[in-house]
Amino acid sequence: MTTHTLRHTPPREGQINWAELARHPRQRSRLNTLCRRMLGDDPLQLRDAADFVLRELARDNWARCQDFQGKAKPDTWLYLLTVQLVREYTHILQRPAPQPVTRPAAEPR
Repeated sequence: MTTHTLRHTPPREGQINWAELARHPRQRSRLNTLCRRMLGDDPLQLRDAADFVLRELARDNWARCQDFQGKAKPDTWLYLLTVQLVREYTHILQRPAPQPVTRPAAEPR
């Protein structure tokens, strides 16, 4: 009797529907949990952060996901990208707000 070893063949990038994976309820739950751990319990900030992550992932036809090489599961890769994007979101929040440009008042003639 011979034994066969099942080998995991990772899907190639072209076979993964990143939009479907990112919007899957399980993945959304992971995103919400991660945001809560990294940002706290403010519901508005959590929703804003989750929206930011999905917007950034979807930018340029899911360009950030295109580096996937199959060395991990696609959902693990997506989770790592999500961590990076939540950190990016927190850096954006910490930037000082731009100051309005004020022009000197015109001198009366």
